[in-house]
This record gives sequence, structure tokens and C-alpha cells, in this order.
Amino acid sequence: MEAMRISNRFDRFVENCIKISPIPTKGKTGVKHLLRCTRRGELTWDPWIIKDEDRYYLFYLSGTNRSLKRAWWKMESKICAAVSTDLKNWENLGVILKPTSDGSWDSGRLFAGSTYKVDGTYYLFYSGAGVGAEFQNEAIGLATSTDGLSWQRSSNQPLLKPDDNNQWYGRYNSSFQWRDPWIVQHPETGLYYMFMTAYAREEDSNHYYGGCVGLAVADKISGPYTILPPAARPLIEGTSESPFYEMERPQVIYQNGQYHLFFSAFIKALNPKWLGQIGMQGISDSTVYWFTSNNITGPFKPVTSKPVLKGSEKTGLYGTNFFPLPYQSDVYFAYGWRHRLFMLDIDFSHQLNWQSQSIEIKRKSTSK
Repeated sequence: MEAMRISNRFDRFVENCIKISPIPTKGKTGVKHLLRCTRRGELTWDPWIIKDEDRYYLFYLSGTNRSLKRAWWKMESKICAAVSTDLKNWENLGVILKPTSDGSWDSGRLFAGSTYKVDGTYYLFYSGAGVGAEFQNEAIGLATSTDGLSWQRSSNQPLLKPDDNNQWYGRYNSSFQWRDPWIVQHPETGLYYMFMTAYAREEDSNHYYGGCVGLAVADKISGPYTILPPAARPLIEGTSESPFYEMERPQVIYQNGQYHLFFSAFIKALNPKWLGQIGMQGISDSTVYWFTSNNITGPFKPVTSKPVLKGSEKTGLYGTNFFPLPYQSDVYFAYGWRHRLFMLDIDFSHQLNWQSQSIEIKRKSTSK
């Protein structure tokens, strides 16, 4: 009886997950592909969405976990895509970008990014790393497309990566964080600002907690980008340590006269000193953290001493991003991936209740 109840709950959960319709030329890669893939060792995570006229493009990561003892993020992950007209029914476009086979900077794994369309060209900013000793040495690359189907790398070199002598960004031991690029165009200057997960340089210490949100700027979306000081570099009072080891999947939205920065962090990436100050209430692996700034370049500061986005801890999502509803563009819904099941969740049920002085994620009916 208990097994039947679990099965029924799983079936109901499946109904709320992303539905992808098969494309004949791609074989049987429809709805069951994303939902059954975890049983075959194929995992999916870290989605992002763009709107292109009357279509929506979904991009996400996929990889095969050949060993349950191997960390999921160490897989040879690739970038996949799907297209929809309603954000509910999707046609799978399959793999659009995979690691190179020539041993270059992105031959080990690809990971999350963001995509934009400017003057008829799609720009896919992605993260990548090499093999062997380079597996944790991250950089940001760029691929382009004119049809959204066929993608070409803009170069065999990274688009953007600080050198070892950069005054603002460094590494912890062998790990160099430089990933999850998010682009915002300034409405007045037209400049393109890139926000990314990064690690702050510390000359006088080598502590574990140095997470920050990096920043770069360019005149054109294709670059070249100039590296700027961190947009957000939070510190625990009285220390040189960040509350975070990493500030993942940053997203910046301009609303109500301010720039709002949202990002995710697993509990294991939170500094125990900080948790000792703020407590665990409202903290889960799904919690979204919320900073604001009056300027696009920052500095972004936490909205309160405990800058959690209320209600986010209950969504069950990770790498949460926000996107306008198709039938109500001034209302955002939360989407991401079910980090315990490695399944995408593109669903309207978690929506932002955005007041002038507060934001909260509330569960809504998805009858529309």
C-alpha cells in the first residue's frame, strides 16, 4: 500500500514536470525522455528560457551518470534545447552543444549559461572546463546561431576569463569559479553587462568561503568584455569571509526602480559562521537569495540581514530563475530543476508576488 502511495505521488509530480513532444527526425525523445532518463542514468538540470516572438526556447544541461559514486557535476555534460509556443508543450531539439574532442578549454564539461537574440542572431553564453587538471578550471564561452538549431562556437578560446593576476578574482586551491553568465543590457547606455558565479581574491588568506558575483561589460553583445569588480561581494561582519562558497545561477531583474539580484546556493555552500548568526529558518537547498542595488554595476547588498526570498525554500527547485507568464507579462513564475530527481520543472505554480517593498513566492493554481 505504501509503495502504491509513493507511485501515485510520483505520477502526480510527473504531470507537473516539463512535457516535451517528440520530433520525428530526432527519434523517440518526447515527454518520457526527460522523465525516465534518471532511470537510465541520464540526468537533466539547470534550465534557462528565452522568448523569440511567438516562440519560447528552453536550454538545459544533460549528462550520463555512469557511476553513482561520481559527483553529478563531474559528468561530461552537454547543452540541449527545446521549443514551445505556450511554455507547456515542448518539442525537443536534442543536443545543440557538447564538449569538444580536441582537449581544449571546454573539452571536459559544459554547464549553465544564458541565451539572447540580437539582430537576427542567437547568442548562447555558456560555461565550460577542460579535462584532467583543468576539470575545475572554469571559463565562459560563446556560441551563435541564425536559426536556433545549428550552433557554432565563436572561437576555440574562452570569451572571458580572468588571468591569474587579476586583482578581484581568484581561486580556492585548484578550483576556479567562473560560470553561469547572465547578460543584462542597460536600457539607456545600451551596454551589455555580464554577471557570473565567481570567487573573490583574498591576498591575506585562503579560506573556503569567497563566493561573489562577478561582473564584466561590453559595447556589443559579442564582446570583447572588460572585467569589472564584483557586483556583489558579501562579507560576514568582522571577517573577510563570504557567507557563501558559491553564488550560483545569478539573475538580475530591473523592477520598481531597482536592480534585483537573485541566486542559489546549496546548504553545504553556506558558511557555518553565517548560519550561526541568522539561523536555519527559511533555509533549504531551494532557498533563493535576494540582493538589490540602485546601479546595474552594484554593489548589490542583501535586502535584510537574512536575505532569503520568502517561500522559495518550499519550491523543491534549485538554480531557480524567473520568467514572465505568457498570458500576464508583468507576473513572473519560478522554474528550475528538481535537484533530488534531476528533472526539469517548467511550471507556473510558483509565482512571484512582487510588492513595492517585498517579494514572495506563492503557490498558485495552474488551471490556465
